[in-house]
Amino acid sequence: MNNEIICYCSNTTRADIIKALDNGAKTLKDIQSTTGACTKGLCKEMNPKGL
Repeated sequence: MNNEIICYCSNTTRADIIKALDNGAKTLKDIQSTTGACTKGLCKEMNPKGL
């Protein structure tokens, strides 16, 4: 389940986010800067489920 993609535009997985948290990320901005998640604004268009 950790390989689940959370952010399609940055190809960020749940494991990437957990790793960022384990390495000291405390805020959404910390996670974004570490993983690139939610920084391109294309997830809705790239999500195969259309979510």
